[in-house]
Amino acid sequence: MNEKDRIHGKEEVDNKTRKIILHCVDSTWKQHLENMEILKKGINLVSYGQKDPVVEYRITGFEMFEEMVYNIGERVSKQVLLM
Repeated sequence: MNEKDRIHGKEEVDNKTRKIILHCVDSTWKQHLENMEILKKGINLVSYGQKDPVVEYRITGFEMFEEMVYNIGERVSKQVLLM
């Protein structure tokens, strides 16, 4: 048991950790969906640069997804440390 578990009780610490994780995933996912919608609206502009919009959408969308996953980890880590 670590110090937080001893002071607050393991169950309470686990519940707070779950809430932090859920909040971080939820808010980051919502932002990701908004960003994907913006990408979708503007992706046709890449065709002016002689690039396939579908391919560029997939590549950029996947990069954005990876960034979102990284951001979730960062936010959860910071919030759990502050707990």
